[in-house]
Amino acid sequence: MSDKIRQDAFQKRMKRTVIARQHNFFAVVSPGFLDVCYSELCRIQNPPIEQIEKSTGGVSFVGYLHDAYYLNLMSRTATRILMRIAEFKAVHFKELEHKLSDIPWEYFLISSNPLYIRIHVSTSKSKLYHKSAIAERIYSSIAARFLSLSHQSTNESIQTNSFTTYQNIFGRMVNDRFTLSIDTSGDLLYKRGIKRFVGKAPLRETTAAAILYKAGYTPGMPLIDPMCGSGTFSIEAAMISKSIPPGWFRNFAFMQWPCFREKRWQYLKRVAGENRIRFTRPHIVSLDIDELASNILKQTILDFSLSDVIQVIHDDFFNISPRDFFDKPGLVMINPPYGIRLKEHADMNAFITSVGNRLVSHYHGWRAALILPRHMSSPITSPHHVFPFVHGGLDMNLVCFKIQ
Repeated sequence: MSDKIRQDAFQKRMKRTVIARQHNFFAVVSPGFLDVCYSELCRIQNPPIEQIEKSTGGVSFVGYLHDAYYLNLMSRTATRILMRIAEFKAVHFKELEHKLSDIPWEYFLISSNPLYIRIHVSTSKSKLYHKSAIAERIYSSIAARFLSLSHQSTNESIQTNSFTTYQNIFGRMVNDRFTLSIDTSGDLLYKRGIKRFVGKAPLRETTAAAILYKAGYTPGMPLIDPMCGSGTFSIEAAMISKSIPPGWFRNFAFMQWPCFREKRWQYLKRVAGENRIRFTRPHIVSLDIDELASNILKQTILDFSLSDVIQVIHDDFFNISPRDFFDKPGLVMINPPYGIRLKEHADMNAFITSVGNRLVSHYHGWRAALILPRHMSSPITSPHHVFPFVHGGLDMNLVCFKIQ
C-alpha cells in the first residue's frame, strides 16, 4: 500500500472517530468559582454546548472537538479543558493493559517520545492504587501503539523538532472505574501569553477574571486598580471591555494533535475577533507604588494595544481620588498585600482599616471588591457579600459591597 493511500485511510478513520463524533469534556475550575465558570461556558458558546453540568472540581459537557477549540480560546475562568478518551472498569493490571491497548493514541499524539508526554494519575478506593504502576501501563500502551503502526515513520520523523509543548494525559481511578483524559489546553489557561513580569504572590488571570465577574464588572465600566502590581485585574478587565478572547495571544496543546484542523481553528479565531472594540479614552486606571512594576505594565499595555483602555500611574492609593479620573462611579478592585507581600506592611489590620476609611471618604456610590485572608474581617460595616476561594494555598475571601 502506498504512503498516500495509507495516509488517506488514516485521515478518514480519524475524521470518523474523533472529528465527526461528539465527546465528553471536562473544564477544570479553581475552588470557589464553579458557578462563575458554569455560567460563562453556558453563555459564550453558540450554538450552546450540550449536556453541560456542574460537578466536583469543574464543569462537564458534551461537544465536538471544535467546541473545545472555541472554549479554550474564549473561557476566561476555566483552568484547563480535558477531553475524555476512555472510561472503563479495571480491577487488575492485565485488564487495564488490555483496555489501554485499544486507545487510538495516534489521533492525539505525534510521537511516543517520553520527553513529550506527561502522565498524571490519581487513585481512590480502588484495587489498582499504585499510581506509578498505572502511569507505566499508560505510557507502555502509547509506545506499543506507535511501534505497531505502519505510519510510525511519518510521526517519528517530526518528533525531534516539531513539538513545543508537553502533552498532558490524566488517568483517574475511582471505585475501580478508570477515566482517561487528554489535556486540550497545554499550559494552564491563566497563561494568556501577555505578561512578561510577574509580581510577588501573583493572582492567576483565571481567578482575576472570575473575581471581576463576581464583583459585577461589565464592559466599559470605570475601574480603579489601586494596588495593581503586574496589572492582572486591569488587563483582564481591558480584555473583557475590548472583547479580546483570553486565548488570543497563545497556543494550545490541541494544535499539535494529528486530528487538529487548522482551517476550522482559523475560522473560529476570525469570528471571535470580529467584535473587538476600540475606546476613545481609558476607563481603567492602574496604579502602584512600585515604579518598576508600573513601567513594565506600561510597556505591556503598549505591546498589546491596550493603551486606549488602560492608564497606568505610579502613585499611592491614599493619594488619589476617583474624581481625578471619572465623573461617574464604577468598580474599585483592591488586592492588598498579604502572605508573601505582607512583609511590606507589618500591621495588616491597621492597613486594611485605612483602606476601608479611604473608600468611605472618597468613593461614595462606587462598587468595591476587596480580597482578604479568610481570618480577617471586612473593614466596611455596610451590607456586603463574601465569596470564599483559594489562592496559592491560602484561604481567601472576596468581599463585595457598594459604598454608601
